[in-house]
Amino acid sequence: MPTVLELLTRRNIPIRRDSLRGGFNSISQSFICPEQFEPWPDFDYETLTQIFADDLRQRCRDALDPRHPEKDLDPCDELAVDGEIRRLIILSVSHVLDLALGQPHLGLGSRVQDVDCKPDWSTISNDYTDMRGHINRLPEDTKISSKWLPDMENYMEWVKPVSQVEPHEARCNSRYGFMIADECLVVVRFARMKINESWGGSMRAVHTRQASDATMLSASSDLSSEFSSMAIDSSGLYSENNPEEWSYGNTQAVIIPWDAGADVKKKELAIREDLYFKVRLCMAENTIEYRYPGLDTWRTLYGGYRHNFSGVFKKKLNRHDVLEEPGSSGDVTGGEYCAEEEPGVVAESSTSAAQGRQQQVDDEEVTVRPLHRSKKDEDDGKYHKIRVKKDSHGLYFKNVHNQKIHNQEQRKERRRRMGTGERLWERIFHDGNSWLITFDPLSLYRVPHLF
Repeated sequence: MPTVLELLTRRNIPIRRDSLRGGFNSISQSFICPEQFEPWPDFDYETLTQIFADDLRQRCRDALDPRHPEKDLDPCDELAVDGEIRRLIILSVSHVLDLALGQPHLGLGSRVQDVDCKPDWSTISNDYTDMRGHINRLPEDTKISSKWLPDMENYMEWVKPVSQVEPHEARCNSRYGFMIADECLVVVRFARMKINESWGGSMRAVHTRQASDATMLSASSDLSSEFSSMAIDSSGLYSENNPEEWSYGNTQAVIIPWDAGADVKKKELAIREDLYFKVRLCMAENTIEYRYPGLDTWRTLYGGYRHNFSGVFKKKLNRHDVLEEPGSSGDVTGGEYCAEEEPGVVAESSTSAAQGRQQQVDDEEVTVRPLHRSKKDEDDGKYHKIRVKKDSHGLYFKNVHNQKIHNQEQRKERRRRMGTGERLWERIFHDGNSWLITFDPLSLYRVPHLF
């Protein structure tokens, strides 16, 4: 049987573009207009294949490869291109994703029941649901080359499809997205942009317009009249909890040509391979933030280290591993973080310790997913929330009596009490959220169906 990597890097069957009809792109009702695409430096072949190396080496049953009728490879509009992309690309990627943790599925956008967000494609998993059904972790759209290309010179037509994709991501609070066309795939990542605090009370802008935006819009009176009908409602209030009300900067993007990956020696991302990596990334932390750690980096968690994007957990970092906490401004090589640690205690280098004493770190609420789950709750698929306190000496836990829990004697006592069956956690409700205050983080994994 072929490996996952071999299936993802197979040559794409070309789609003819002679019959594609031209025209103008439709205008989005949301006025989100990035000025340009910005490079995404670490989204490359070497980084991604390193992160998912074990998964790419798995053997996989070959997907059925039916005959491709000649007329199907000669589409005339976006709907026909949609069908061909699904048959030539999407189905094979979904087949391989069935082996991944959580079994994410890349398919039609109609699988997600959201009347306000109707992208062409969606990525769903049984691990992410709400009262309406599945949550779209990766909204995507289809474009055709006769109307749109990522490097086209006409800014007025270039910005329309991009301004359609970003509202989908904001609606789903998803930092990732992509646009796929008959010539290329464009994978994108969005980030929030800080705005002046004085605007926060009355601003409803999701993008701060640059001077160049106004100049370009004024160059075309016809398009200006179209955009004028979409004036921002100044009566609305800015909401910190609603991603659709946030302000966004320029979009990071990577462009993958249709025929990329045909030459294995070049070590370049192919379209199927790129989609596979994108789906795997969106199954980890996916919310929109101001900045993100590097793709191949680690964070401290429960006396060990968790990969920021693959979710892999280990006790010690290797020499070449990079430690970068979410929201931090720098990284540290793994050589400084190889000391053995007790559960629940976070090691720190002399550099990070000095920095920690110089600045006070606020308390932080984080959401974590159990790394080890019993058979009883393996279908739970829910995230358990615990309250974590942070100080200059690392992370520690507080119990219901507001006592720090981090030294060896207390850990031994908790293990003794755990053997007697004494209750080690307490559930509380605050601001409509359910919180688990625990004496021991390990006890979290022994309590299924908490929420």
